[in-house]
Amino acid sequence: GMGKGLFFLDKKTYITNYVCSIPRGNRYRLFSSGIKWEEKLFFLPFNYNGMLVYNTITNDFKYIEFESRYKGKAQFAVSFMSENNIVAIDIYREHVCVVININTYEVRSFDFGTYLDSESYLGRDYVVNGSKVYLTISNIPSILEIDYMDESVQLYTLEGVNDYFGTIA
Repeated sequence: GMGKGLFFLDKKTYITNYVCSIPRGNRYRLFSSGIKWEEKLFFLPFNYNGMLVYNTITNDFKYIEFESRYKGKAQFAVSFMSENNIVAIDIYREHVCVVININTYEVRSFDFGTYLDSESYLGRDYVVNGSKVYLTISNIPSILEIDYMDESVQLYTLEGVNDYFGTIA
């Protein structure tokens, strides 16, 4: 069967070393992105309803379960660390923001899909200013502001602009 493995790449020599197999790794594309923080690697879901945490010192895995509705639907292509939180934003289908406390593994989430139509997706590029994240929208000349701390969302329409943008800096 198909398995999933964890590999480390030496950036100087480009030599790749196998570390271990990932438990529950018999499904296609379980995770979409990863974040390294101190001794831990956090893998965000693509085709799984949770996050995988790998401790590089103890070689232990821990699964943090999400709501089952994200399983195979959300693609958390935008993710970053902020203080003690991982912030993950689905840019394609579910239009949800998930915030995971890396110390307690508490998961909270909120939807922002009411600001977008079903054809909209967000750009992969983003700008963070404090607790606010700014993203472009695929089919309208606007900027979406998501405040992941107070769970507020604001849509800024770019007046006089007819084109939409795929990047922001």
